Amino acid sequence: EQWRERQYRKVVATLRSLPFRIATLEDLGRPEASILTGSHTRARVEEFLRRGSIQLAQHLQNDPRANAIADLMNFGVQAGKGKYGSYVGAATAEKWYDSGITSLEELARRIELDPGLLTHNQRVMWDFRQDFSVRVPRSEVELIADVVRTAFPADASLEVCGSYCRGAADCGDIDVLVCARGDQ
Repeated sequence: EQWRERQYRKVVATLRSLPFRIATLEDLGRPEASILTGSHTRARVEEFLRRGSIQLAQHLQNDPRANAIADLMNFGVQAGKGKYGSYVGAATAEKWYDSGITSLEELARRIELDPGLLTHNQRVMWDFRQDFSVRVPRSEVELIADVVRTAFPADASLEVCGSYCRGAADCGDIDVLVCARGDQ
């Protein structure tokens, strides 16, 4: 389901980027909407226009398995602005669910019983999941960028990107682009 979710996110981004709002089936025929030509995509948009909702999305929102897997993927932590981070992939979360880990409480119990259940990186994310969900103030992003800058040669170029670059007051993560000069 992760690929389907990614595709739906792309469709939503496309819909938001259109210079008009699709309010009728006729709007789907406009040249700017030609990107929505996939039969499944078009069918979902048409369903939404007719019903005001998409039955598959409603089903997934009410599906205990899908909700449990989503919780396992993000260790139950909701990041700022209503977004969820993903600390493990869908395949790992599904494997855990299929092995009987259907809740965060059960995951915590299994981790306690078997510390090797998580990889090193997953363990770091598990141990610090609350910290990772806290948004970083803009001023702190600048301080962190200054520290990161010291790890590179003086002639390297470092730019903070992402939400910081877009002027956000706080950031869910810190995106840094580093370009080294010459052979470095």
